Amino acid sequence: MTHERNPYEKEFEELMDELDPLVPVVLKGYLLIERILDNLISSICFHLDHIWNGRFTFAQKVNLARAFAFNRDNHPVWTLVLALNALRNEIAHNRLSERTQKKMDQVRRLWLAEVDEYVRMIDAEDTDPLMVIHAVADDIRCDLDKGTAR
Repeated sequence: MTHERNPYEKEFEELMDELDPLVPVVLKGYLLIERILDNLISSICFHLDHIWNGRFTFAQKVNLARAFAFNRDNHPVWTLVLALNALRNEIAHNRLSERTQKKMDQVRRLWLAEVDEYVRMIDAEDTDPLMVIHAVADDIRCDLDKGTAR
């Protein structure tokens, strides 16, 4: 008796073969940034049940956090966060491709535009995505800590 392969087995095997070390870094970094946003929103709202019952998307949380970022609502870190969201969505919903790499390059380019010249010289050739995600999370946390005091 021959075993008939499920039509999705081959696709599953191909997907597992193309796993990139970038994927877990982006997904875990995204979770960390979302936690920072959740903590920020939690610290400025009195009745959180009205917020969390709304099942906000990541982009909606970014907009809400921006609304409370006193004098920092147009800070470039928000563009960086939204670019990371686009990269996460690309990774989560599509196979890795040139489009994925372009989105990663955009996240890295936005981050490098924010760092001082010394760090830029050190990291200019570094392609480690963990460095980018860590820096994004740290940048958001620092900027929001400075920008949300009332």
